Amino acid sequence: MQRQSNPRKSGVQPERPRSASTSNSSPVAGPSRPSRSTSNTIPDGTSDMQVDMPDAAEEDTQYLPKKSFVTTKGWTMEGLVERAPHFRPIPRVAAQDPRLHEIINQHEIDGVPLIIEGWHHHKKWPKELFELEWLREHGDPNAFARNVHTWADLKLPLPDLIDKLRASPQFATPDEKERLYGKDGECPQKWKNWLIRDRVIPSRFLFDGEDDFLQHLPEANKVETLMCYLGVGDTFTPFHKDLCASSGQNLMCYTEGSGSSFWFMTKGSDAARVADYFHELGQELDLESHVVTVKELEKAPFGVYVAEQTLGDLVLVPPRSCHQVINHGGITIKTSWSRMTLAGLRTALYHELPIYRRVCRPEIYRVKSNIYHALIHYTTELEKFVACSVSTSSQASLAADDEDHRSNARQLRQLLELFDDIIAEEYTPVHSRLPHVSQLGSHKDDISCDFCGADVFQSFFGCEACVEKSAADSVPGTTNVGDGIVICSSCYVEGRTCLCGAMRPAQCRPFSELLRHRDRAMKALENSGVEKNQEYIYFSSKKSQLLCVGNLNIFHAGCILQQTRCSMKDGSQIRSCRSKSTHPSHVAIASSVILCKGCHSGRCFSHVLEMNLVHSAEAILLSRADASDQRWHQHHKQSKAKFEVARPKILRDEEEAVRPDMRHKLVHLALNFRTSTAVNPRLTKHGWYDEYVQLPSIPIMTNPPKLKKLANIPDTVEFSPQTSTHEPRPDMQTLDHSSSPYDREPSPLTSIDSDDDDDEADDDANPDVGVNRGSPAMTPTISGPSRAGIVHKVIMDRATKGKKVFVLVPGGGRDNWPSRPDKPQARAPPSTRGDTEPAGVRVTSWSG
Repeated sequence: MQRQSNPRKSGVQPERPRSASTSNSSPVAGPSRPSRSTSNTIPDGTSDMQVDMPDAAEEDTQYLPKKSFVTTKGWTMEGLVERAPHFRPIPRVAAQDPRLHEIINQHEIDGVPLIIEGWHHHKKWPKELFELEWLREHGDPNAFARNVHTWADLKLPLPDLIDKLRASPQFATPDEKERLYGKDGECPQKWKNWLIRDRVIPSRFLFDGEDDFLQHLPEANKVETLMCYLGVGDTFTPFHKDLCASSGQNLMCYTEGSGSSFWFMTKGSDAARVADYFHELGQELDLESHVVTVKELEKAPFGVYVAEQTLGDLVLVPPRSCHQVINHGGITIKTSWSRMTLAGLRTALYHELPIYRRVCRPEIYRVKSNIYHALIHYTTELEKFVACSVSTSSQASLAADDEDHRSNARQLRQLLELFDDIIAEEYTPVHSRLPHVSQLGSHKDDISCDFCGADVFQSFFGCEACVEKSAADSVPGTTNVGDGIVICSSCYVEGRTCLCGAMRPAQCRPFSELLRHRDRAMKALENSGVEKNQEYIYFSSKKSQLLCVGNLNIFHAGCILQQTRCSMKDGSQIRSCRSKSTHPSHVAIASSVILCKGCHSGRCFSHVLEMNLVHSAEAILLSRADASDQRWHQHHKQSKAKFEVARPKILRDEEEAVRPDMRHKLVHLALNFRTSTAVNPRLTKHGWYDEYVQLPSIPIMTNPPKLKKLANIPDTVEFSPQTSTHEPRPDMQTLDHSSSPYDREPSPLTSIDSDDDDDEADDDANPDVGVNRGSPAMTPTISGPSRAGIVHKVIMDRATKGKKVFVLVPGGGRDNWPSRPDKPQARAPPSTRGDTEPAGVRVTSWSG
C-alpha cells in the first residue's frame, strides 16, 4: 500500500498523519479485548449498547462502548499522591540549577519522568508571543479539535475554538454534550524560531537537534512533530506511549484562570507491566482507547508518577513512558515535540514495532528507514574525517585524540548492529530473482502494510489484483509492483494475506544495494582505527552469514510459505491438524499445517504456537532445514521447556530495552497480543494468531436483537472442491460484497535454494519471477462444529446497505476454514481448543 492517495485502493486506509503528538496522541477508535474484569470505560461517539447473551458469553458484553466522564474537580497534587503508596511526585529541577545536565543525564539512564521548571522566568521568555490573543491573530486560522465526550473530530476557525473554550465551565458535568480540546495544531513559525534561535531550551532536547536521529530521514519522509494544544479543564488524552519509543518534550506556554495539567506517568521500563495490566482490564494499551481512572491506577502493579504542570514547566517524557494528561481549570496552551535517540531506535526496533504489528498500530516514524539513512550519514562523516585527518597526522593519533571521531565510530557500530538484524530479517537467498519497486525507474519510498500499517522498508508480499473493482476500472493501464495490496513479511508469515491469497514476494530495491551500504560502513569502521580486536565481516561476499542460527529470516520464511501455498493442488489442499489432550483434531488448509515426519502427523500453526510454543516463522525455517525433518522434530519436542526457561529473559530484555532472542520474543507477543484492527479490512484476511478481530469501518448495530445460542451446527466437516455449496444457516444472512479475483493462484518461485553467487546486475534480471499467471484455483468451503453457547457480535456492514448480518470468523485464521472471499458466508467456528477457551474469533467493532 502506498501512503499517498491511490485511486486503485478502496480508500479505507488512513492517510499518514502529518504529525504525531508527544503526549496528546489521538486514540484509535475500536473495541478492546474481552475480559472478565469490571466493565470498561471507552471513549467513543456511539451511545451505550447492550446485547442480551447466553451465560457462556456474558463477558463479551463488557467491551461494548460506554460514554466516558472525567473530572478533576477537587483534585490537588498532595491529595493525589497520598491516594496510593506507589504514587509519587515527578522529580523536578529548576532551569537555572547548576546540576541541570547531571540530573538530565541520570533521568535518561533511569527512564524516569522529569520536569524542568521555571522557563517562564528566563530573560528570553517571549511572554507576548505566547499570549492567547496573539495566537488568535497570528496562529493558523484553521483549528482542529476533539469533543472528548464523543471523540468526534471537527475543524473550525481558531477564533471560534478560543471562544468556545472560554465559554466552557472549568469542570465537566455528566449531562454535558460538548467539551473541546484543540489538538495537533500547527505551531506558529515565530514559536519555532524562538526554540531554534534563542536556544533557551537546551539543544539536546530540540527537534532536529544534536540528539535527534529523525533529522537523518530524507526531507520528503520527515514528520512534523512540533505541535501546539489548547485545552480547558477536564479535557484529556487516553493512557498511551509516545510513538516508536521516541522522547517527548511538553512545554506549558500559557495559562489563564489557574489552568494547569495533571500528568500520570510511568517509568519507561514498566511498559510491559502496563500492557499486562491493561489486558487484565480488557484493554489494549497501544490502541490508545482507554482513559484510566485514578482508582484503576491505585490498583496498578507498577509505580505511578504524578505531577501538576503549570506555566513554564517542561515535561520530559522518557521513551515508552506510559502517560495520561488531564487538563484542569482554565485555558492552557502547550507546545510539544518528539525526538528520536539512537537508544530509542534500538528500543523501537526490538520491542515497539513487533507490538505495533500485532495490534496494527501505524508506525509513522519509519524506524528501519531511519536506521538505514543514519548509517549512511555516519559512514560518510567517518570517511570524510579519516580522509581529511590521515593526510595531516597518523591514524593512531587520530583514533586517540579526537573525541568526535570516536563518538561517530561508536554510534556507527551500534547502527551497524541494528542494520545487520534488519537485513537478516529482510533476506532470502533468491532475492536477485524477485521484482522490486525501483525497476519502475524511480524508487517509491512510501509503501506500508495494508494489514498492520508498518512501514515497508525492503521486503513485502503484494497482490495487484485485490483492489476495489470500481477503482481499478477508473484507472487505465495495469498496476505496478507495490501499487496493489501490500502485506509486510512479518504479517504474511503469521497467515495474514490479501483476500484472494495469491500474493507474490517483492522488494523495494535491489538487495545488493543494502549490502553495499552495510559493507561500506564496516570498511569505514575498519579504516578508522578506533576499534581494537574486532572482527570485520563483509556480507557481500559471505551472504550465508545472513542465514546463521542467530538470525530469524522472516522474509525467507514467508517465501517458503508462499511457495508451499502455490504447490498445493486438488485434495492435497486439506490436511488434518492432529492435536492431543484438550485440543481436538480438525482439518485445515494444508499450507497452514506443518508436518513432522518423526511424529507422522501435522499441526496447524495456531496449535504449534499454543502447544509447542514455536512461532510460525521458526517452524517454517526448521521444517526446511533437512529432508528428514530431524531438526524440526527434535526442536518441537523440546521447545516448550526451552521457552519456559527463556521466559524470564524475555521480560528482562524488554525492561532493559536490549536485543532479545526474536524466536522467543515473537512467541511471547503472539500469545499475549491477540487483538488486531486491520488498516484495510475490506481487502485483507486476518492471520493464525488474530483471536480478536476488530473491523473499524463496520459499526455495531445501534439496536441489536437478542441473540440466541447457535443451533443446528453440523458435527462433521464437508469439503467440496471447485464449488462453493455451503448454505448459510437460517439465522444467518450472506454478506453481499462485490466479487474479487479469487479463482487464480500465484506462480511459485522457481526455487528457494540459495543464489549467493549473484551480483548487483542480477537484481534486474528475471523481473517476472513470481508474477501471478491467472490459473484456476480451488474455492473450497468448510463448515465445522461449534462450542455451545459461543455467540459472536451483531455487526452491520455498510456494503450491505443496512442489512442485519451475523458474521462468524473462525479461530486460527481464515486459512484454516476457507470460503470464497467474493461471496462471504456465515460460517460456524471450528472445534474447541479446550473446555474453557472458545475457538472462534470474536469479531467486534464500532465506529469512531
